[in-house]
Order: sequence, then C-alpha cells, then structure tokens
Amino acid sequence: MTLPQQVLAASRQADRETPARLQTNRVSDCVAHVTRVITLLREQGLPASFMGKTSGEAQYTPPQGFPVTIGPHRCTGVSHDAIWVAERQFDLIGQANDGPEPLGIPALPVANEIPAAHHRPNNPPIYPLPQAAPVPVPPPAPAPKPYPGDVFFVEQLGGPLAADYAQAGQTLNAGAITWVARTLWRHIAEGMSLDASVAQSRKEWRAALGLPPQ
Repeated sequence: MTLPQQVLAASRQADRETPARLQTNRVSDCVAHVTRVITLLREQGLPASFMGKTSGEAQYTPPQGFPVTIGPHRCTGVSHDAIWVAERQFDLIGQANDGPEPLGIPALPVANEIPAAHHRPNNPPIYPLPQAAPVPVPPPAPAPKPYPGDVFFVEQLGGPLAADYAQAGQTLNAGAITWVARTLWRHIAEGMSLDASVAQSRKEWRAALGLPPQ
C-alpha cells in the first residue's frame, strides 16, 4: 500500500468510527478527525504530525499551549484539515469548515496530497500538541504548633518569673510582660523550642533584676 493509500484508509476509518463529526462539520469536528487520523497513522509507525499555522491563516487554535514557536515561526494554531506525514502534506477533509458553527453541508474524508511546490515554511510539523505550562502547586502550609497548655506557662514561666521578682524585692509590674512576649516571639517567629526560649528569657530577666544566673 502506498503512503497516499495508507493516509486515505486512515481518514476513512476515522470517519467510520465517528461519522457524526464530518456530518456536523464544525472546525472542532474537523480537528477531531485530523487528530484521530494522526493517531491511526502513528499506530502504523508513520511519522504523522499536525500542521502548524501562523497568524492570518485558516486554522484551529487549541485551548492551551498556543502560540508556540517552532524554529523561526510563531504558530498560533494548527490546520483543521491538513497534516504532515513523512515530510509530505495531505489534505484529509473535503469541504472542511474552519468556523465554529455547522457549515450546513457534510465534509468528506479524503487524502489529497499537497504538491511540494505549495508547501510553506511557516507551516511546520507539530507533534504532540504543546500543553500549557503546569501551574505550580503551593507547598502545604505547615501544621500549627499545638498549644502546650496553661499549666506549662504557669509552672515554667509565670511561677519562676514571680519568684525571681520576689527574690529581687520587686513586685510584678507592667514591664514583666516583656519576658512573656520575648519567650513567645523566639518560639513562634524564630523557631526556638519553647523550653529553650523560657530558659533564655529567665537568664535575661534575672540579669535585669540583678540576680545571679540560675
């Protein structure tokens, strides 16, 4: 079987599989036919590809991945009725519609080779169709740190703070909240463990109260 015969057989098979496509005859139907023919030919080992189209030419623009640059050409879509096969071009659909609404007459499955003299460099082969760049998935938010419980703060922070103020002959005052704030800040914002932060704060407030290190 010659290459034109193989292409024609694939075009007819695609039409037999889904005859409603070319009967309806919208640009999306034609592209679906072209896509199926390319798949059938590639299953036979033939290097079939979509035909790129540049701005101003009749074409179908896929919903993602276009425009795409192929060599020096910026392709805005693909042909709705022609393909590349082994460096040769074939028109697959007679009376193909390049509009979104049904044409009113059915299209026909064909395989008419386009003479090489009519090939245009701005219609390069494209396969597979490019896809849109994947949207980066943000990393999951870190799990919130569990609350250690009121007893921890009373026993590990409030109790020693009150005791050290009493040892220094002072009563707790508004400024004492500084040591609570520093303890929590180092743990939440700087990543220090809660125990280490409490120990650091106590070292600082005992020094500020004029008490020896614990």
